[in-house]
Amino acid sequence: MLPKDRQRKRAELADAALKMQQTNVTSHFDVAPAKEPQPEAYSDELFKEVAIEWLIETNQPIQAFEHPTFKRMIELAARATRGIQLPTRKQTCAEILRMFKEQMKGLSERLNSKAVAGEVSLTCDAWQADNADGYFAVTGHWIEEILSETPGSVGGWTEMEALLGFTQLNTSHNGERLGQALYKVCDRLHIVHKVC
Repeated sequence: MLPKDRQRKRAELADAALKMQQTNVTSHFDVAPAKEPQPEAYSDELFKEVAIEWLIETNQPIQAFEHPTFKRMIELAARATRGIQLPTRKQTCAEILRMFKEQMKGLSERLNSKAVAGEVSLTCDAWQADNADGYFAVTGHWIEEILSETPGSVGGWTEMEALLGFTQLNTSHNGERLGQALYKVCDRLHIVHKVC
């Protein structure tokens, strides 16, 4: 057989195989979109049951219901007129990072403002969890001036403190590594020059 004849024969066999394939009707129909489940009618008893299920299934402490931010979230959701839409995991992670950056920027501006003219003292703690993970936390302490409405007069002072950094130590936590971690925390907040 000649090469051209072989190619033509292969094409004919492939055509015949295609024609012999069984088809189905599924491809000719549009799939109807899934219907949204109808919301359950509200009752205090049902809300209590669902809240306790959430508490148990997510391993929350019992006093979670008493936390002010939890109460605020529930009160805000109660005012929703068209239900609520919870963020996805990806959206939640992005929002947490955005809020963290915003808080750190605000803290840096505060520590470098005229109201904090003095130095910032630090307390540090490093520990190892039962699973051998090491952690390092840095807390800052400072005196903040309460600015007065009258120019040139002092309104008073107040002691302040805040968690400046919390990190997991991936390597052994010797003095050099702890020093590097501490420097990074201070550098991120632009307070290296204010640490006493």
